[in-house]
Amino acid sequence: MRSSPPLVHHSLEAYVEDNPNMSYKVLIRFMNGMLRGLQLLMRMKITHNDIKPANVLVFKDAKGDLSVKISDFGLAVIVESKDAVLSG
Repeated sequence: MRSSPPLVHHSLEAYVEDNPNMSYKVLIRFMNGMLRGLQLLMRMKITHNDIKPANVLVFKDAKGDLSVKISDFGLAVIVESKDAVLSG
């Protein structure tokens, strides 16, 4: 049987404001989640163009485990060529 889907807790920005002394374990979990998400986007040839704490959602599953997901793809673009130049 599949467990219930994770519930959105709030944005990473709000989470950090509410939990300024979060543990290193949680911090590393969040960093790993964001890096995995960015790696997936890179493999899919998508650039997000608006990565910031407000665009990272914090999820809490039924067991209380926290995870993060990248959100708000309004400025995202698909990179058509490996020769494309990305600038900030």
